[in-house]
Amino acid sequence: MSHGLSARGLPYVLALKGTTSAYLADVVPETLPYSGNGRRPVAKYRSAPSTLRELALAAG
Repeated sequence: MSHGLSARGLPYVLALKGTTSAYLADVVPETLPYSGNGRRPVAKYRSAPSTLRELALAAG
């Protein structure tokens, strides 16, 4: 049941809330250097995420 999606050239559709947060595709998690004490640091995103609404508006 494609509901005309393939006729429009759309491979799929996804419904999400606009307040859901996400990162841009080129943002990667970074790992801080290990100080030698305790557990090794895990990779974390250094920038704050944007909402999907903000990302969609920025993309046009």
